[in-house]
Amino acid sequence: MSVAGILLFIQGLNAAISAAPKVIEVVQKAKDFITALFTAGAISKERQDALHLAVDARAALAAAGIVDPAWTVEADPA
Repeated sequence: MSVAGILLFIQGLNAAISAAPKVIEVVQKAKDFITALFTAGAISKERQDALHLAVDARAALAAAGIVDPAWTVEADPA
């Protein structure tokens, strides 16, 4: 790996580390909200578990730097 590549990697790592607390906070709040829906009887235990898994999966994608294709912008077809 070149020096420029290493520097780019370090910049990305620093950005991820600085963003991590906010990401973790958002994920936890989402899961707390889902749990509250279950506690209130608005969703089933199965739905709660599935939604928790979905939140965890999205968080893992974000942590890996993978953008869901649904959120990307594509050029208009010619």
